[in-house]
Parts: sequence; structure tokens; C-alpha cells
Amino acid sequence: MDRTLSSLAVLNVNKNLFQMDYIESFVPFIATLIKRKNYAEIIPSVLCEDFKYEFGLVIPYHPMILILNRAKKRGMIKQEENKYLPVLDLIEKLDFSKQAQKHLSDYNRICTDFIKYTEKKYKTRFTTEEAEETLIAYLKEYDFEILFAAQNKSFLPEIKHTISKRNKYLINRYIKYLHDNNHELFKIVENLAVGYLVASPILYDNFVNYKGNFEGIDFYLDTNLILKALGSEGDIFRDNYHELLHAMVQQGGRLFAFLHTYEEMMGILKDCIRWIDNPLYDPRKASPTLRFFRHNNFGPSDIDLFIISIDTKLQDLNIKIVLSPDPNDSKLYQIDEEKLYNKIVETYIETHPLFVEEEKKYVILKDIKSIAAIAKLRRGDAPISIKNSKYILITTNSSLASASRKFEVEELKSENSIPSCMPDTFIGTLAWLQAPNRFVNLNEKKIVSDCYAAIQPSDYLISKYVDEIEKLRKEGKLEPNQYFVLRTHRFAYEMLQDRVMGDSNLITWKTPLELLKEMEERASRDERKKYRRELEGHEKTKSILEATISEKDKLIKRIMTLSRIAAGVIYWALMAILMFPAIVGIVIQVFPELIQFPKTMKIILLIYSAILAIAGIYSGFIIKGFGKKIKHRLEYGISKIFRGRE
Repeated sequence: MDRTLSSLAVLNVNKNLFQMDYIESFVPFIATLIKRKNYAEIIPSVLCEDFKYEFGLVIPYHPMILILNRAKKRGMIKQEENKYLPVLDLIEKLDFSKQAQKHLSDYNRICTDFIKYTEKKYKTRFTTEEAEETLIAYLKEYDFEILFAAQNKSFLPEIKHTISKRNKYLINRYIKYLHDNNHELFKIVENLAVGYLVASPILYDNFVNYKGNFEGIDFYLDTNLILKALGSEGDIFRDNYHELLHAMVQQGGRLFAFLHTYEEMMGILKDCIRWIDNPLYDPRKASPTLRFFRHNNFGPSDIDLFIISIDTKLQDLNIKIVLSPDPNDSKLYQIDEEKLYNKIVETYIETHPLFVEEEKKYVILKDIKSIAAIAKLRRGDAPISIKNSKYILITTNSSLASASRKFEVEELKSENSIPSCMPDTFIGTLAWLQAPNRFVNLNEKKIVSDCYAAIQPSDYLISKYVDEIEKLRKEGKLEPNQYFVLRTHRFAYEMLQDRVMGDSNLITWKTPLELLKEMEERASRDERKKYRRELEGHEKTKSILEATISEKDKLIKRIMTLSRIAAGVIYWALMAILMFPAIVGIVIQVFPELIQFPKTMKIILLIYSAILAIAGIYSGFIIKGFGKKIKHRLEYGISKIFRGRE
């Protein structure tokens, strides 16, 4: 398994660093293999077996011939009498053994870190082999989307053990964790996924038919894709689909939606308004959009605003709404809708064991309407190159694309025609392969959104969980508020996923009660943390307050000292003013010849002295005491001026 991982990384390096196409990327592998095995003659069937053993990749016979012919074109191999013979001088230059060893070391780091992560966070212990198999299984999840129209199966090796839902959940949770917390390791995982994308086209017998930009192609988008691009299931999906649609437009494509698709989308959103605050809301029957709105506390007015903004958002995304062809027109190109319906149901049963036909019938009929419309637009044409395909339906549902492809192959009797319905992942891969340096963010956003989708609870898991809650309510084991929280709260579902790790078989009647207990414990821990934060805040505030009070006391002391000095100066000035006339009056009486004043002034001074004397006798008025009162009042008044009004 470790050989598989390092090989995928080398494929990505060959693509990006050396600008090799999907066939050329394999040529260095052939050079390295020839050198290791020291072939005198290269036999394709033997090469396929040795390739699998040395590099951990399964290359079928016919794709191997394509690679050998490219190696021959590069002069590494010569052909004599129907034999492939190596040209050793050129082979030496393309040996990548050292490079592979470096990447092997990187992916050992990933496996080791994954083991540590799951053991620490989920108390789950993986062996190295289990970790490698889980990582390979993660990559194989893309097979159905990328290889839906290929003539060969995945080139990734078969896994010895069946990968459980738990392990799938854990690897997606881990990769999402890396994206958020460890960019270096995330880029290593991204290189793995990109290496797989680089290599996948080799499994198409005529992948050259898919090469070229999207000039002249009208892409019709399905309901779920548009809803995700509008942000109805969160920013992660929105950003991924914005990047995809941008890449499609940059490659020359035009974006459309049929009017019936637009109406279906509006119906879903208006249905959300009816159910968002309805006490009979049932998560088991809710659409992903309604669940998202409910978990993120949207109200009817919020959804109204979302709906109002849709036309502007569609315009910003360059998506035009158009009518589908009239059912009464072009009847010659009318497909057998009943046969297509049966093919879709058959495919859904194969890929989704819990599929219930009646629950999905309305949606299937809407999808058939879109596929039939594309067939009429193509007017019976079966294009063999994407440049001439003109009209393609893009869907988030890879099972629908697969069923449509099987139907077309049977009807058109051709495996080489370009499908009328393609998965979004496949069209994104085509866009990236045309200009990998131009759309560097496309793969990252796709990986993150896929991981996020994989860690969401499935419809069946939600149904089983809610069933258990209903049983507990009927048995009287849940209070109304507990029932409401467990049934509708976003955190309850997040905790549920972490507890059962995507495996609905782990849900029992105890699960809701265990979640409730955990939520209460978390709330208690949060309250304790909040109390500690507040206490720390109070202590800090207390310290600041004490320091402020101390500074204020010092300031007040300085103010009072200054006030006393100022009041003293004013006091003595007033005393001098009050006493001077009295002293002069007394001197005039005792020494009338000493100071010469006009008679009127002498009388005034005598009267002033007499008034002071009488006031002192009858009211206890003493100039010194009066002066002290004035001094205190001055001191208080001056201090208030310094300190400001209180």
C-alpha cells in the first residue's frame, strides 16, 4: 500500500513539475521498472504484473500499450520484429527511485499522524496496514465519479479488508482536521488525490476525446448543484462550487438551468419557510437545505431574504434560466423515459442499499425531464469529442450520471460517445487537467467539501437516531426541552457523528441519553470556564481598581497640599486687607499728629474700627476666626477646582 501512495505522489509531480500529460506521467515509471528488472525484452502482460507489484498500481493491458507507445515515441523503447526492447541510456535518465523514496517518507508521516490523531481523539487504534488501507479506500471513493464512463476499473489495488463506515468517517474527519490545522500535511494528502486524478484518464480507451476546452458547450446545472453554489448548505460547499463554475466559464463554457430546475429549487426553499419554525418539523423528512437552515438558527425572514437574493446571485455566477424544449416538439428525439427510469432505480438500488423508490420518485422524474431535454437539444447526435458535445447536464449525483450513461450506451450502441450527463467531479477534473496551474484551488476546495459531506450524518442515520428519541419521549424518559434539543439542535448531531463515527448500527436507545448527558457535562464545563474567566477578570479589575485608587489618593493629597498653600496665600492677603484700615484708625486716634488724612477719611477709618470692636463684643466676631473660616472655604473651593466637580 505504501508503494501505491508514493506512486500517486510521483504522478502528480510529473504532471505539475514536468508538465506531462496523463500518458506521459507514466513514462518515468516504465523507465524505473525496466532498470529494476533489467528486462532484455519488454512483454506487456509481464510489465502489467510487475508494475502492480513495484508501484502498487493496476494498469490494464490496453492502457499499458498506450504508455509503451509513448515511451517508444520518446526513444526509451524500440520495436523490432514485434518486440519491445529497452534503450538503456535514456532509461537511466528517467529513473525516479530517489524521488519515490522521498515521497514514501512523506506518506509514512501521514499514516503515523493519522494513527496518533485517531488514538488521541477517538480512542481508536490503527495498525500501519489499516491506516494505509483506509487512505487508499478514501481515494477509491472517487472511482465512481471519475470513472463512470471508463472502460476499465480503478487502477488502485484491491483492499484486503472491508473498510468500515467508522474508518471512512475517521479518515475524512482527519483530512478536514489537517486542512484546518496542519497545512503541510494536508498538501501531502492533496498531492495523493491529485496524483490519482492525473492517472485516472489512462483507464479510458479514448480519453483524447475529452481533451480540449469548453468553448461552445452549454452546461445545464442540476438543482442540488445550484443550491450548494448559492450557499444553502454552508460556505464550504459554496466555495467549492464557485471555484468549479468559475473554472468552467474560464474554459469557455456557458452555464444554464432549466426553468423546471429553477422552480424545483424555489419549491425547496419555500418549503423551508413553512417548516423552519413548525413544531412538527421532522429531521428524517427534511431536505439538507432545511436541516442547514434549522441548525444555523435561520428564521422565515432570513430564508425570505435568501430567496430574494437568488436572482442576483445567479447572475453573478453567470447562470441563465431557460425553458426546456417543448414536449410536443422534436418528438423524433424523445427518449424512452420509462426505460431510463428503470435504469436509474436499478442503479440506485446497487449503489444505495437503503434506497426507497417511492420517497425519491418525484426527484427522479425531475432528473429524467432534464436528461430528456438534453437529448432533444442534441437532436439525436452522439458526439465523440467533448468539443462537439454542445449540451451537457452536470449533476452532483454520480449514480444518476452512471445510470444515464448505461442507458445511452444501450440506446446508442456506442461506448465512445460523450455522455449527456456528467458528475461535477468529472467535469472539474477535465477543467483542471486542461490548466492545472490556472485552477490551483479547485482540488483543495473539492477535497474539503467532500470530507465535510462525508462527516455529515446520513439520512438513514438521522432516521434511526430520531426513531430512538421518539421511543424515549413516548416512554416518558425525556423532558420536553430535552426532546427538543436532541431532535433539532446542531450540536446534538455533531456529537452524534463523533460518537457513532458514521455507523448507524452503533445507535441504540441509550445513544440519545448519552448525548444528553455529554451535552450537560459540556455545558457545566463551559459554565465553570466562564466562571473562571469572570473570576480572573474580576481579580484583574480589582488590581486595576486598587492601583487606580492608590494613584487617586496620591493625587488628592497633592491637590490638598496645593489647595492649602493657595488658601494660605489668599488668607493672609485678606487679613492684611481687613486689618490695615483698623490699624490705621487706631494709629490716628493715638497719634493724631503722626498721619495726616482728610477729615472725611479719618471719620471713615474711626467708624470702621468701631464696627469691628462692637462686632467682637456682641457677636464674638474676631477677624482671625473669620479669616480661618474663609481659609477653609478657600481650601475646599480650590481643591474642587483642581479635582473637577464631584
